[in-house]
Amino acid sequence: MSNKLTKRQFNEVVRHLDLSEDQLRRAWRVLVDGEAAKAVAADEGATEQTVRADCRRVVGNMRKPPMRLTRPLFDLAAGRLSRVSERNVQLARRVVVDGEPLAAVASDAGIKPPTLSAVIARIKEKVIPPGWRMVSVLLPDKLADDVEALAEKEHLKLAQEKEK
Repeated sequence: MSNKLTKRQFNEVVRHLDLSEDQLRRAWRVLVDGEAAKAVAADEGATEQTVRADCRRVVGNMRKPPMRLTRPLFDLAAGRLSRVSERNVQLARRVVVDGEPLAAVASDAGIKPPTLSAVIARIKEKVIPPGWRMVSVLLPDKLADDVEALAEKEHLKLAQEKEK
């Protein structure tokens, strides 16, 4: 892994992940300090494959920013779910709407992060219709408000078409 991360980039990415201290230390040594995965594995008593997997979890999370939704879009998607408890919907709302770290919300609720991730994935399936894609752009406040309003309008229009 040739490209190094800054300490800030690393810390920003891993705050959303549920990694052990060992996993964090190994990934840090490779991704921030620039050490070879093979050397870190030998020094840490782990396999090179394990060290590379730790790094992939961090780097993979950089490529997919946490999905954020407005409350109306979240409520629309959550309303389409079946067989999901209200408690899990509320936990997902804390992550997807309020922006809390998934690992922290799962820990507070006493559930495993993959359980909460599965609920969020189901919500994402409901909110991103076929032929649509999610994009992330940096816009001035007014323009961003207009784009969000347009997205909500199109989602509501799509929901009305499905009801017919």
